Amino acid sequence: MNIIPSRMLINIGLALKSGEGVQSCSLLILGSHNHSRRNKGNRMIIDAINHFIIDLISATGYVGIFLAMLIEGIFTPIPSEMIMPFAGYVAYTGELNFFLVILVGSMGAMLGSTVAYALALRLGRPLVDRYGVLFGLDNERMTAAERWFGRWGIWGILIGHSLPGIRSV
Repeated sequence: MNIIPSRMLINIGLALKSGEGVQSCSLLILGSHNHSRRNKGNRMIIDAINHFIIDLISATGYVGIFLAMLIEGIFTPIPSEMIMPFAGYVAYTGELNFFLVILVGSMGAMLGSTVAYALALRLGRPLVDRYGVLFGLDNERMTAAERWFGRWGIWGILIGHSLPGIRSV
């Protein structure tokens, strides 16, 4: 579990205060301070995703936020925790309206979740049984997941969806 060191929070505050913009702040927030070889690949992936989100929001505004949240709702390549803070910062700078950012982001997430639900309802377990192994979802894990849902039901979904990071798993 990564805990944000106080030095990193100070750097974020200084970058915001000095007006260095979204790109430098996002690198401070998402960039890894552990420079071991093992984490270098992870850092490169995070940086690539980071630049993609910033470029998307900067170039497309509300449409980009909507599309990123839509994609996040269907297939979770980038969690909303990486999209909405940058959109909020762009709104803070005055380029976008704060309330429209929330509305558009929420609409994209809702539509994405609806599409994911419809796909799962239509294609369901046979698709997972056939291709799930490619994503680490073998029969044993699926059986364990079904037991978990049988035990916790809608409360497990509600609480799990409310916890950042958990909903993306």
